[in-house]
Amino acid sequence: MAVLTSVNSLGIRSPDCREIAFLYFLRHQKDIILLQETHWTRDMKTQIQREWNGGVFFKSWHEYCNRCRYTYTSMA
Repeated sequence: MAVLTSVNSLGIRSPDCREIAFLYFLRHQKDIILLQETHWTRDMKTQIQREWNGGVFFKSWHEYCNRCRYTYTSMA
């Protein structure tokens, strides 16, 4: 059975906050992590994938909105 968790991450844009969050996720062995309110932009995708070193799926709620460039993210 897969272990799923959903987290309101309150904008983990800073590398230091991401490192703490990613270490927490790894220690607690979640299979799928759904992150809301990351405030990550599409141009951060490569950096996030490199830091997580695992599967990352980015989905923007406002995918076609020119003003809104934030994404919703799940990681496995």
